[in-house]
Amino acid sequence: MRFEWELVKGHSGHEGNERCDQIAVAFTKNDPVDLYSGPMSEYSIKIGTHQKVESFDPVYLSYVDGVLSRHTTWEDCQNATVGISGAKYKKVKTSQEEQDTLKLWGL
Repeated sequence: MRFEWELVKGHSGHEGNERCDQIAVAFTKNDPVDLYSGPMSEYSIKIGTHQKVESFDPVYLSYVDGVLSRHTTWEDCQNATVGISGAKYKKVKTSQEEQDTLKLWGL
């Protein structure tokens, strides 16, 4: 098997890099994480060196009293959620991460 290394900017929407970040964060929190084992052709994450990175400006999601909001700054998101019981919030860096978060929140 042949490997090629490519330096990519962190948190830039590169699927392979974003997946590595998810795994690393899960390990630091002792959270369970599903790791893939199998042929590269069947792996759902694009990690090849010649892939198009999606254009996505990070946003902060908040979910308060049944209302989902998208904020462009952490300060706006924090103001919408601080002190509110049951409020949810998360910074998302890719459209896939946004979809996953909304699914996790039951939306």
